[in-house]
Amino acid sequence: MESDKTTVEWVFNSFPSLDFKDDVGSALLEYVQGSKTWDDVKKTTVDSWAAAKS
Repeated sequence: MESDKTTVEWVFNSFPSLDFKDDVGSALLEYVQGSKTWDDVKKTTVDSWAAAKS
C-alpha cells in the first residue's frame, strides 16, 4: 500500500442477510474486474440492504 493511504479494517459484526453479503461481494468483484463502476457498487449495497430490511 502507498504510504499516504489509510487502511480500513473490513470487520463487520453483522450483515442484514446472506443475500446482502453475496450481492455486495459480487458487485465488488465486478468492480475490480472493470465491469461495474463504484456508483454501481454503492447502489447495489443500498438496494440490497433495503431489501434485507424489508
